[in-house]
Amino acid sequence: MSVEFRALQPQEREACLNLWRTVWPDESPDTWQRYFYGDVEWLPYYTQVAVEEGRIVSTAHICKRIVACGTFQLTLGGITGVATRPEYRGRGYSTECLRRAITIMEADAMDFSLLFLHNPGMHDHCAPPGYVTLPLPVLEAALTPEAVPRSTDLLVRQATANDLPQIREIYNRYNHRRPLAVQRNEAYWRDWLRIHPGHLPDTLRVATDAEGKVLGYIRIEKLPGNAEEAGARVIECGWILDLRPEVEQQVVTALLDDVIAQLPPVPQRLLRLEVAMEPALQTALEPVAERTAARWQRSAMVRLLHRDNLLRGLTLDWNERWIAAGRPTGQVAFQTPYGPVLLDASGPFLRVQPIDTEESALGQETFFELLIGLREPATIAPDARCHTLLNTLFPRHACVYWPADQF
Repeated sequence: MSVEFRALQPQEREACLNLWRTVWPDESPDTWQRYFYGDVEWLPYYTQVAVEEGRIVSTAHICKRIVACGTFQLTLGGITGVATRPEYRGRGYSTECLRRAITIMEADAMDFSLLFLHNPGMHDHCAPPGYVTLPLPVLEAALTPEAVPRSTDLLVRQATANDLPQIREIYNRYNHRRPLAVQRNEAYWRDWLRIHPGHLPDTLRVATDAEGKVLGYIRIEKLPGNAEEAGARVIECGWILDLRPEVEQQVVTALLDDVIAQLPPVPQRLLRLEVAMEPALQTALEPVAERTAARWQRSAMVRLLHRDNLLRGLTLDWNERWIAAGRPTGQVAFQTPYGPVLLDASGPFLRVQPIDTEESALGQETFFELLIGLREPATIAPDARCHTLLNTLFPRHACVYWPADQF
Protein backbone atom coordinates (compact mmCIF):
# COMPACT_ATOMS: atom_id res chain seq x y z
CA MET A 1 0.00 0.00 0.00
CA SER A 2 1.54 3.34 -1.07
CA VAL A 3 2.22 6.15 1.36
CA GLU A 4 2.58 9.84 0.51
CA PHE A 5 4.91 12.16 2.43
CA ARG A 6 4.10 15.85 2.16
CA ALA A 7 3.26 19.09 3.97
CA LEU A 8 0.07 19.33 5.95
CA GLN A 9 -2.79 21.07 4.17
CA PRO A 10 -4.54 23.77 6.22
CA GLN A 11 -7.87 21.96 6.11
CA GLU A 12 -6.19 18.88 7.64
CA ARG A 13 -5.27 20.54 10.93
CA GLU A 14 -8.07 18.91 12.91
CA ALA A 15 -7.14 15.46 11.55
CA CYS A 16 -3.55 16.07 12.67
CA LEU A 17 -4.71 17.18 16.11
CA ASN A 18 -6.76 14.02 16.35
CA LEU A 19 -3.66 11.91 15.71
CA TRP A 20 -1.67 13.70 18.41
CA ARG A 21 -4.50 13.33 20.92
CA THR A 22 -4.69 9.64 20.10
CA VAL A 23 -0.95 9.12 20.65
CA TRP A 24 -0.80 11.31 23.80
CA PRO A 25 -4.26 10.99 25.41
CA ASP A 26 -3.07 12.31 28.78
CA GLU A 27 -2.00 15.69 27.40
CA SER A 28 -4.34 18.66 27.67
CA PRO A 29 -6.16 19.35 24.37
CA ASP A 30 -4.83 22.91 24.49
CA THR A 31 -1.27 21.54 24.35
CA TRP A 32 -1.79 20.57 20.72
CA GLN A 33 -4.35 23.20 19.73
CA ARG A 34 -1.88 26.04 20.09
CA TYR A 35 0.51 24.57 17.50
CA PHE A 36 -1.91 25.60 14.76
CA TYR A 37 -3.96 28.34 16.40
CA GLY A 38 -1.53 29.96 18.84
CA ASP A 39 1.82 30.03 17.03
CA VAL A 40 2.28 33.05 14.77
CA GLU A 41 5.36 31.41 13.20
CA TRP A 42 3.49 28.32 11.96
CA LEU A 43 3.41 27.56 8.25
CA PRO A 44 1.69 24.52 6.70
CA TYR A 45 4.99 23.01 5.53
CA TYR A 46 6.30 23.13 9.11
CA THR A 47 4.09 20.07 9.68
CA GLN A 48 5.26 17.09 7.65
CA VAL A 49 2.88 14.15 7.40
CA ALA A 50 2.62 10.62 6.06
CA VAL A 51 -0.72 9.89 4.40
CA GLU A 52 -2.04 6.43 3.60
CA GLU A 53 -5.40 5.94 1.89
CA GLY A 54 -6.25 9.58 2.56
CA ARG A 55 -5.55 9.28 6.30
CA ILE A 56 -2.78 11.04 8.19
CA VAL A 57 -0.88 8.26 9.94
CA SER A 58 2.43 9.90 10.97
CA THR A 59 3.74 13.41 11.61
CA ALA A 60 6.69 15.61 12.57
CA HIS A 61 6.15 19.26 13.49
CA ILE A 62 8.51 22.28 13.55
CA CYS A 63 8.24 25.17 16.03
CA LYS A 64 10.34 28.14 14.89
CA ARG A 65 11.75 30.25 17.73
CA ILE A 66 14.23 33.09 18.10
CA VAL A 67 16.45 32.42 21.12
CA ALA A 68 19.20 34.36 22.83
CA CYS A 69 22.83 33.27 22.89
CA GLY A 70 25.01 35.86 24.57
CA THR A 71 25.37 38.79 22.17
CA PHE A 72 23.60 36.86 19.41
CA GLN A 73 20.11 35.79 18.56
CA LEU A 74 19.75 32.40 16.88
CA THR A 75 16.91 30.75 15.01
CA LEU A 76 15.85 27.49 16.62
CA GLY A 77 13.82 24.81 14.93
CA GLY A 78 12.02 22.97 17.71
CA ILE A 79 10.80 19.48 16.84
CA THR A 80 7.64 18.05 18.35
CA GLY A 81 4.72 15.88 17.32
CA VAL A 82 6.90 13.04 16.04
CA ALA A 83 4.13 10.49 16.17
CA THR A 84 2.63 7.51 14.34
CA ARG A 85 -0.70 5.81 14.82
CA PRO A 86 -0.10 2.51 16.67
CA GLU A 87 -1.21 0.29 13.79
CA TYR A 88 1.25 1.94 11.38
CA ARG A 89 4.39 1.83 13.52
CA GLY A 90 7.59 0.05 12.54
CA ARG A 91 7.43 1.17 8.90
CA GLY A 92 9.81 4.14 9.15
CA TYR A 93 7.10 6.75 8.61
CA SER A 94 7.99 9.06 11.50
CA THR A 95 11.70 8.81 10.63
CA GLU A 96 10.94 10.00 7.11
CA CYS A 97 8.72 12.81 8.41
CA LEU A 98 11.54 13.90 10.71
CA ARG A 99 14.05 13.73 7.85
CA ARG A 100 11.80 15.97 5.76
CA ALA A 101 11.41 18.38 8.68
CA ILE A 102 15.21 18.64 8.90
CA THR A 103 15.33 19.48 5.18
CA ILE A 104 12.74 22.23 5.74
CA MET A 105 14.75 23.73 8.62
CA GLU A 106 17.91 23.65 6.51
CA ALA A 107 16.15 25.36 3.61
CA ASP A 108 14.72 28.04 5.94
CA ALA A 109 18.26 28.79 7.22
CA MET A 110 17.54 27.92 10.84
CA ASP A 111 20.69 27.67 12.94
CA PHE A 112 20.00 24.55 14.97
CA SER A 113 17.27 22.16 16.02
CA LEU A 114 16.22 21.10 19.49
CA LEU A 115 13.80 18.47 20.67
CA PHE A 116 12.64 17.30 24.07
CA LEU A 117 11.75 13.66 24.51
CA HIS A 118 8.57 12.37 26.11
CA ASN A 119 10.40 9.07 26.56
CA PRO A 120 14.21 9.01 27.16
CA GLY A 121 14.25 5.65 25.36
CA MET A 122 13.70 7.55 22.11
CA HIS A 123 17.33 8.70 21.98
CA ASP A 124 18.23 5.86 19.64
CA HIS A 125 15.25 6.65 17.44
CA CYS A 126 16.30 10.30 17.04
CA ALA A 127 20.04 9.72 16.69
CA PRO A 128 20.15 8.62 13.00
CA PRO A 129 19.11 12.02 11.58
CA GLY A 130 22.10 13.63 13.29
CA TYR A 131 20.76 14.59 16.72
CA VAL A 132 22.96 14.21 19.80
CA THR A 133 22.03 14.22 23.47
CA LEU A 134 22.22 17.56 25.28
CA PRO A 135 21.48 17.04 28.98
CA LEU A 136 20.13 20.20 30.59
CA PRO A 137 20.40 20.71 34.36
CA VAL A 138 17.48 20.29 36.71
CA LEU A 139 17.95 21.21 40.35
CA GLU A 140 15.99 19.05 42.77
CA ALA A 141 15.67 19.95 46.43
CA ALA A 142 14.10 17.87 49.20
CA LEU A 143 12.82 20.34 51.79
CA THR A 144 13.58 20.07 55.48
CA PRO A 145 10.55 19.29 57.69
CA GLU A 146 10.87 22.68 59.40
CA ALA A 147 11.11 24.68 56.14
CA VAL A 148 8.70 27.63 56.50
CA PRO A 149 8.53 31.06 54.84
CA ARG A 150 11.08 33.53 56.15
CA SER A 151 10.14 37.05 57.21
CA THR A 152 10.27 39.73 54.54
CA ASP A 153 9.07 43.25 53.83
CA LEU A 154 8.00 42.18 50.35
CA LEU A 155 4.51 41.09 49.33
CA VAL A 156 4.12 37.96 47.21
CA ARG A 157 0.71 37.57 45.59
CA GLN A 158 -1.04 36.27 42.52
CA ALA A 159 -0.31 38.28 39.40
CA THR A 160 -2.97 40.53 37.95
CA ALA A 161 -3.51 41.99 34.48
CA ASN A 162 -1.94 45.26 35.68
CA ASP A 163 1.29 43.40 36.44
CA LEU A 164 1.76 42.00 32.93
CA PRO A 165 3.76 44.92 31.45
CA GLN A 166 6.20 44.74 34.35
CA ILE A 167 6.46 40.93 34.12
CA ARG A 168 7.21 41.13 30.41
CA GLU A 169 9.79 43.85 30.93
CA ILE A 170 11.52 41.72 33.60
CA TYR A 171 11.45 38.72 31.28
CA ASN A 172 12.98 40.68 28.39
CA ARG A 173 15.82 42.11 30.46
CA TYR A 174 16.45 38.92 32.45
CA ASN A 175 16.65 36.77 29.31
CA HIS A 176 18.09 39.20 26.76
CA ARG A 177 21.40 37.32 26.55
CA ARG A 178 20.57 34.04 28.25
CA PRO A 179 21.31 31.12 25.90
CA LEU A 180 18.24 29.17 24.74
CA ALA A 181 15.75 31.65 26.26
CA VAL A 182 12.99 32.48 23.76
CA GLN A 183 12.81 36.12 22.73
CA ARG A 184 9.07 36.65 23.23
CA ASN A 185 6.88 39.17 21.47
CA GLU A 186 3.41 40.26 22.58
CA ALA A 187 1.63 37.77 20.32
CA TYR A 188 3.74 34.95 21.76
CA TRP A 189 2.75 35.85 25.32
CA ARG A 190 -0.89 36.10 24.33
CA ASP A 191 -1.32 33.18 21.94
CA TRP A 192 1.34 30.62 22.82
CA LEU A 193 1.72 31.08 26.58
CA ARG A 194 -1.95 32.07 26.99
CA ILE A 195 -0.98 34.89 29.35
CA HIS A 196 -2.99 38.03 28.68
CA PRO A 197 -5.38 40.27 30.62
CA GLY A 198 -8.27 37.89 30.14
CA HIS A 199 -6.32 34.77 31.04
CA LEU A 200 -3.73 34.64 33.81
CA PRO A 201 -2.72 31.30 35.34
CA ASP A 202 -3.24 31.19 39.09
CA THR A 203 0.29 29.79 39.44
CA LEU A 204 1.86 33.06 38.21
CA ARG A 205 3.01 35.00 41.30
CA VAL A 206 4.81 38.31 41.78
CA ALA A 207 6.94 39.87 44.51
CA THR A 208 6.31 43.59 45.06
CA ASP A 209 7.79 46.31 47.23
CA ALA A 210 5.85 48.62 49.53
CA GLU A 211 4.90 50.87 46.59
CA GLY A 212 3.53 47.93 44.62
CA LYS A 213 6.35 47.75 42.07
CA VAL A 214 6.90 44.24 40.73
CA LEU A 215 10.48 43.21 41.53
CA GLY A 216 10.27 39.59 40.43
CA TYR A 217 7.91 36.80 39.45
CA ILE A 218 7.67 33.03 39.45
CA ARG A 219 5.47 30.45 37.75
CA ILE A 220 5.02 26.89 38.95
CA GLU A 221 3.26 23.63 38.21
CA LYS A 222 2.19 21.22 40.93
CA LEU A 223 3.80 17.78 40.81
CA PRO A 224 1.65 14.68 41.38
CA GLY A 225 1.48 13.92 45.10
CA ASN A 226 -0.19 11.86 47.80
CA ALA A 227 -0.60 11.83 51.58
CA GLU A 228 3.13 11.23 52.06
CA GLU A 229 4.72 13.50 49.47
CA ALA A 230 4.05 16.61 47.44
CA GLY A 231 6.07 18.86 45.21
CA ALA A 232 6.17 21.79 42.83
CA ARG A 233 7.98 22.39 39.57
CA VAL A 234 9.30 25.90 38.93
CA ILE A 235 8.93 26.45 35.18
CA GLU A 236 9.87 30.12 34.99
CA CYS A 237 11.14 32.94 37.17
CA GLY A 238 12.88 36.28 36.84
CA TRP A 239 13.68 39.45 38.71
CA ILE A 240 15.00 42.95 38.10
CA LEU A 241 18.70 42.62 37.40
CA ASP A 242 19.99 45.96 38.76
CA LEU A 243 18.68 45.51 42.30
CA ARG A 244 21.13 45.83 45.16
CA PRO A 245 22.48 42.34 46.00
CA GLU A 246 20.70 42.20 49.35
CA VAL A 247 17.38 43.22 47.75
CA GLU A 248 17.82 40.69 44.95
CA GLN A 249 18.35 37.99 47.57
CA GLN A 250 15.21 39.08 49.41
CA VAL A 251 13.17 38.91 46.20
CA VAL A 252 14.39 35.45 45.25
CA THR A 253 13.94 34.13 48.79
CA ALA A 254 10.43 35.56 49.03
CA LEU A 255 9.39 33.97 45.73
CA LEU A 256 10.84 30.61 46.70
CA ASP A 257 9.23 30.73 50.15
CA ASP A 258 5.88 31.48 48.54
CA VAL A 259 6.18 28.25 46.55
CA ILE A 260 7.03 26.34 49.74
CA ALA A 261 4.05 27.88 51.55
CA GLN A 262 1.68 26.51 48.90
CA LEU A 263 2.80 22.91 49.45
CA PRO A 264 0.65 20.80 51.77
CA PRO A 265 2.22 19.84 55.15
CA VAL A 266 3.18 16.28 54.20
CA PRO A 267 6.31 14.42 55.36
CA GLN A 268 8.18 14.70 52.04
CA ARG A 269 8.19 17.89 50.01
CA LEU A 270 10.17 18.35 46.82
CA LEU A 271 11.07 21.32 44.64
CA ARG A 272 12.07 20.73 41.04
CA LEU A 273 13.67 23.81 39.49
CA GLU A 274 14.08 23.78 35.72
CA VAL A 275 15.51 27.28 35.74
CA ALA A 276 18.73 29.18 35.22
CA MET A 277 21.15 28.28 37.99
CA GLU A 278 21.64 31.73 39.53
CA PRO A 279 23.65 32.16 42.78
CA ALA A 280 20.79 33.97 44.52
CA LEU A 281 18.50 31.02 43.89
CA GLN A 282 20.95 28.50 45.29
CA THR A 283 21.58 30.73 48.33
CA ALA A 284 17.84 30.92 48.99
CA LEU A 285 17.59 27.13 48.85
CA GLU A 286 20.39 26.28 51.26
CA PRO A 287 18.60 26.94 54.59
CA VAL A 288 15.41 25.08 53.62
CA ALA A 289 16.79 22.15 51.64
CA GLU A 290 17.68 18.89 53.31
CA ARG A 291 19.64 17.94 50.25
CA THR A 292 20.00 19.32 46.77
CA ALA A 293 21.29 17.70 43.65
CA ALA A 294 21.92 19.10 40.21
CA ARG A 295 20.61 16.31 38.03
CA TRP A 296 20.98 16.03 34.27
CA GLN A 297 17.46 14.81 33.82
CA ARG A 298 15.84 16.91 31.14
CA SER A 299 16.07 14.80 28.02
CA ALA A 300 16.97 17.03 25.09
CA MET A 301 18.61 16.42 21.75
CA VAL A 302 20.26 18.97 19.50
CA ARG A 303 21.49 19.21 15.91
CA LEU A 304 23.28 21.73 13.72
CA LEU A 305 21.46 22.54 10.48
CA HIS A 306 24.48 23.48 8.38
CA ARG A 307 28.09 22.49 8.48
CA ASP A 308 29.62 25.90 9.23
CA ASN A 309 27.01 28.66 8.82
CA LEU A 310 26.46 29.09 12.54
CA LEU A 311 30.17 29.18 13.35
CA ARG A 312 30.85 31.64 10.53
CA GLY A 313 28.04 33.84 11.80
CA LEU A 314 29.73 33.98 15.20
CA THR A 315 33.20 34.89 13.94
CA LEU A 316 32.75 38.68 13.73
CA ASP A 317 32.00 38.92 17.44
CA TRP A 318 34.52 36.17 18.21
CA ASN A 319 37.27 38.08 16.39
CA GLU A 320 36.67 41.19 18.50
CA ARG A 321 36.86 39.20 21.72
CA TRP A 322 39.84 37.24 20.48
CA ILE A 323 41.81 40.35 19.52
CA ALA A 324 40.96 42.02 22.85
CA ALA A 325 42.28 38.91 24.65
CA GLY A 326 45.63 39.14 22.87
CA ARG A 327 44.95 36.64 20.07
CA PRO A 328 45.41 33.35 21.97
CA THR A 329 46.41 30.69 19.46
CA GLY A 330 44.92 27.28 18.89
CA GLN A 331 42.84 25.07 16.64
CA VAL A 332 39.67 23.23 17.61
CA ALA A 333 37.65 20.93 15.37
CA PHE A 334 34.02 19.98 15.90
CA GLN A 335 31.98 17.21 14.39
CA THR A 336 28.72 18.08 12.62
CA PRO A 337 26.12 15.97 10.78
CA TYR A 338 27.70 17.26 7.55
CA GLY A 339 31.34 16.57 8.37
CA PRO A 340 33.94 18.18 10.64
CA VAL A 341 34.67 21.89 10.79
CA LEU A 342 37.80 23.65 12.10
CA LEU A 343 37.97 26.77 14.23
CA ASP A 344 41.45 28.09 13.45
CA ALA A 345 43.12 30.78 15.57
CA SER A 346 46.66 30.34 14.25
CA GLY A 347 46.68 33.32 11.88
CA PRO A 348 45.91 37.06 11.97
CA PHE A 349 42.16 36.39 12.09
CA LEU A 350 39.90 33.61 13.30
CA ARG A 351 38.83 31.31 10.51
CA VAL A 352 36.16 28.64 10.20
CA GLN A 353 36.56 26.05 7.47
CA PRO A 354 35.40 22.52 6.66
CA ILE A 355 38.04 19.81 7.00
CA ASP A 356 38.24 16.21 5.85
CA THR A 357 39.40 14.30 8.90
CA GLU A 358 37.40 13.78 12.09
CA GLU A 359 40.46 12.73 14.09
CA SER A 360 40.47 14.59 17.44
CA ALA A 361 37.31 16.53 16.47
CA LEU A 362 35.12 17.29 19.48
CA GLY A 363 31.54 16.08 19.37
CA GLN A 364 28.63 18.18 18.17
CA GLU A 365 27.20 18.06 21.70
CA THR A 366 30.44 19.56 23.03
CA PHE A 367 30.11 22.52 20.69
CA PHE A 368 26.63 23.23 22.06
CA GLU A 369 27.73 22.74 25.66
CA LEU A 370 30.40 25.38 25.07
CA LEU A 371 28.12 27.70 23.11
CA ILE A 372 25.40 27.86 25.74
CA GLY A 373 27.80 27.89 28.68
CA LEU A 374 27.22 24.46 30.21
CA ARG A 375 30.83 23.30 30.36
CA GLU A 376 34.21 24.66 31.36
CA PRO A 377 36.70 24.45 28.46
CA ALA A 378 39.27 22.95 30.82
CA THR A 379 37.07 19.85 31.14
CA ILE A 380 36.68 19.48 27.39
CA ALA A 381 39.67 20.46 25.28
CA PRO A 382 42.31 17.74 24.99
CA ASP A 383 45.00 20.38 24.38
CA ALA A 384 45.59 22.70 27.33
CA ARG A 385 46.87 25.37 24.91
CA CYS A 386 43.30 25.75 23.65
CA HIS A 387 41.81 26.52 27.05
CA THR A 388 42.53 30.27 26.84
CA LEU A 389 41.12 30.39 23.32
CA LEU A 390 37.93 28.56 24.28
CA ASN A 391 37.47 30.59 27.46
CA THR A 392 37.68 33.73 25.32
CA LEU A 393 35.17 32.56 22.73
CA PHE A 394 32.75 30.64 24.96
CA PRO A 395 32.00 32.55 28.19
CA ARG A 396 29.99 30.78 30.90
CA HIS A 397 26.26 31.44 31.05
CA ALA A 398 23.34 30.37 33.20
CA CYS A 399 21.44 28.95 30.24
CA VAL A 400 17.86 27.72 30.23
CA TYR A 401 15.07 26.75 27.91
CA TRP A 402 12.15 27.69 30.12
CA PRO A 403 9.64 24.84 30.48
CA ALA A 404 6.87 27.41 30.11
CA ASP A 405 7.96 27.67 26.45
CA GLN A 406 7.90 23.91 25.93
CA PHE A 407 7.05 22.67 22.46
